[in-house]
Amino acid sequence: MFIALGLGACKRGSGPQLDDPAPQVELPDFRGKTWQLPGDLRGKVWLVRFWSLDCHLCDKDILLGLETLRQKYQDRGFVPVAVNVANTTPTTNVGNASPN
Repeated sequence: MFIALGLGACKRGSGPQLDDPAPQVELPDFRGKTWQLPGDLRGKVWLVRFWSLDCHLCDKDILLGLETLRQKYQDRGFVPVAVNVANTTPTTNVGNASPN
């Protein structure tokens, strides 16, 4: 009942909602290429992972696991997107995908 009361206190429209379109963002990758998301990955299935070297929960094994998933599912259009938020300007690594 406590959880139900807590959920009832949430206001609809106070942030992103289910079925809202993804916001447009522009991120450079570690090679200097700029990616327009979601546009450059339209039609693909992508997973965004935010990470930082300063974060104890950002285990490198998780990032390596994304590469395993990419290799396994890339033929189905899966693209992992790892965003390093430790920099003043976030950078991204967008699997081995190339923009459409």
